[in-house]
Amino acid sequence: MPKIAIGVPVYNGQEHLSRTLNSICSQTFCDFNVIISDNASEDNTAKICARFVDADSRFLYVRQKRNIGPIENFRYIINQCQTKYFVFLAADDFWYPEYLEKNIAKLESVPSAICSVSEVVFGSNGNLLRESNGTFPLEGGQIDKLKKFFSRLPNDNSRFYGVFRTQVLQKAFSNNISFHVGDWYLMALTLLSGTHIEVDVVLMYREAADYYRYMKQLKSEDVGFLSNAFPVYPMMCAFMRLMNFKQNIQVLWPLLRLNYRMFIVYAKCNLFKLRSSASQK
Repeated sequence: MPKIAIGVPVYNGQEHLSRTLNSICSQTFCDFNVIISDNASEDNTAKICARFVDADSRFLYVRQKRNIGPIENFRYIINQCQTKYFVFLAADDFWYPEYLEKNIAKLESVPSAICSVSEVVFGSNGNLLRESNGTFPLEGGQIDKLKKFFSRLPNDNSRFYGVFRTQVLQKAFSNNISFHVGDWYLMALTLLSGTHIEVDVVLMYREAADYYRYMKQLKSEDVGFLSNAFPVYPMMCAFMRLMNFKQNIQVLWPLLRLNYRMFIVYAKCNLFKLRSSASQK
């Protein structure tokens, strides 16, 4: 049994997938296995994966019979694992060589920590754009961690791609996640089990996503007016159902502020798109 399992969920990832998988092969920490779950891709993803599976016995490739959606693809991978540690790597991101080594060492040195993530940079096709604002440590009491996490959202959720203690992440994924910003919800759930720590050096590159990606997702899900206007509201309700009354009172204000901030963000995006469409006409 290797010490860590690496999960690579992918759908039509041919553009960057070779770069991603090569960064795994280049790790200084070598005691791992890799599970690639292909969500019924329609491009050359399978051929790229076959090269790595043939060359390295640590790689396992699974192709889903149909597209099961991103959350279920992530869930499928984590449920296959029995290693001590686990980490996701998106098919368009990559690690610097010491990513696994330094994060695992950090977790080994802090028994109360359940997640370690390095600093992260975002870029486009390899060109650096900005540093992540979502990898800060979350330590202290349970409520203090949650209040700090929710208060500093919305930011990128790069901690989702940190190194986790496998059982904690599996427990989080056992919950229903049928709503927007499910990755925020998952991270909040893991904070109920321990702390998040940070390796204060850049060891991960993330490909910058389409700015309107989440808006497109909301429209495709047909979530209704309330959830469209306040996209974090269903996540807030789901999380508060897990807490007792006293805990809910303590985290309610940062959650309400988060809903308001996301309402403003999405309203501005919609206004910008309307103006752009009008100017093109």
